[in-house]
Amino acid sequence: MDFHSDTRTSKVSSIGVRDDPSTEANAAMVQNPSSKAYLQNPSSKTHLRPSSFQDGPRKKTPLDHQTSPPASSMESLPTGISTDTLIIKPVFSSPGLRYQLDGHQAVTEKPSLPQEDLEKLPLKRERRWWRQLRHSMLAVYQRIFSLVFIANAIAFVVLLTADGNESGPPLSSVAGAASANLFVVVVARQEYFVNFIFFLARSMPRSAPLRLRRMMAKIYHYGGVHSGSAVACIMWFLLFTVLITIQWVKGDLRSIPVLSLTYILLIELILISALAIPPIRSRYHNTFENVHRLAGWSSLALFWVLIPLLANSLRIHTGNDSLGVFLVKSPAFWFLLASTLCIIRPWLDLRYIEAYPEYLSNHAVRITFKHIKNAPGAAIRISDAPLKEWHAFACIPGPDVNTCSIIVSDAGDWTRQQIAHPAQKYYIRGIPTAGVMSMAQVFNRVVMVATGSGIGPLLSILMVYDVPSRILWSTPSPLQTYGKKLMDEVTDADPNAVIIDTRISGRPDMVRLAYNLYIQTKAEAVFIISNPKLTGKMVYGLESRGVPAYGPIWDS
Repeated sequence: MDFHSDTRTSKVSSIGVRDDPSTEANAAMVQNPSSKAYLQNPSSKTHLRPSSFQDGPRKKTPLDHQTSPPASSMESLPTGISTDTLIIKPVFSSPGLRYQLDGHQAVTEKPSLPQEDLEKLPLKRERRWWRQLRHSMLAVYQRIFSLVFIANAIAFVVLLTADGNESGPPLSSVAGAASANLFVVVVARQEYFVNFIFFLARSMPRSAPLRLRRMMAKIYHYGGVHSGSAVACIMWFLLFTVLITIQWVKGDLRSIPVLSLTYILLIELILISALAIPPIRSRYHNTFENVHRLAGWSSLALFWVLIPLLANSLRIHTGNDSLGVFLVKSPAFWFLLASTLCIIRPWLDLRYIEAYPEYLSNHAVRITFKHIKNAPGAAIRISDAPLKEWHAFACIPGPDVNTCSIIVSDAGDWTRQQIAHPAQKYYIRGIPTAGVMSMAQVFNRVVMVATGSGIGPLLSILMVYDVPSRILWSTPSPLQTYGKKLMDEVTDADPNAVIIDTRISGRPDMVRLAYNLYIQTKAEAVFIISNPKLTGKMVYGLESRGVPAYGPIWDS
């Protein structure tokens, strides 16, 4: 079959680190006569064209209506990046004709640059110890954590050293401080609050100073508030426990329930925080999730028992007010009430709705939900056992505003079960919650990097907003794993998307590729959605070279 007249300039490139001429391309079939097929040619060369970014909104022209340029036009293509590797090449079919590619057809292109001319990474800035301190040990998350904890530590010292507190700080004041931090811990994870702070950050116009926009884009490190307040809450509650014990020994407060509940709560709070330490959380993730949820609920319930009991004991000791009046005057009561309402609110939105699964491969399934207002750059939480576990997935916009889909890839026992036997209905809790990708809207040009099913969060923003972007996607067998529909969505979002089939070309130097795309397109930032290890490596590798990089962290 002669493909010459049906071949167009490569819009999807697969860039790797080595050339393997012995590797045979996989077959692909186009079932729809008017759609694209993907020709894979491991022995040819490809080039990456410079970005077609414009100052105005990007126009997305349907690929099916574009015409093929003559073969001679290959000579006049702009200079770009080339590699000796696989090409995934769009081929257009004529009406009523089906192409079946047997893997032996080859289409070659004249490369614009040899692989060795790919721009090398510059040296990392600053000294190594300062880079580690700035981008790792004292990254934005750690700075926020430190600020929250230091503020509490100052209040802690002031209260301990205040005049007139020879017998120790008042129990009501310490209980109020602990409850206030508990409220911050809860509200920092509340969907409405998270969406609100992201809304404020996204409200910054693209005309604002770039330095300010780059700082605001780090809003997804807000988890530092959550963890900082959690540790501070334990610090205050430990002081509370010490004071309760002292009063018990002195005989000033002889309430066995108050003393018992205090020690039980202290143990639960320490257990929750200990399991949240990153290495422990990563190794025992399921245990962390279960303890975090169940112990968190039980702690809240125990607080509701402890606060009235403590108030009653203090009221009797002082001989003032009724229990109700004493509670109303107690800050701890109101903080506890607000925390409870924040926790209950998402459960009021709990729904059990129909799902429409689309099997993609033995590695991935696409699940569509109706009657859910899609939120670009946001994620929804789904479950088949709402009291046991919840999983967050990026919303990919559907054909209307009330339809969205998610990509579930093989990442563990639960996801593997959904791929093999997807449910017909799922529980959905709360509202779609904004994430790191939503901050791409504050930039004029960005490079978006994804591996595997990380392409979902990229599409969740690109299919709705005109964010001039260049996509770099690395994944094994993209067409076979995720299907032609998703491949079309990627190329519609970025006609010059760089797609790497690691099954054939091997794993590339993602930092180097992302850096070259950043320089070539004159982008303002790089966004990365990958596994934690590669995301951390890329963010550090780019930021240490002066490139603003953003990617989910372990607590985002």
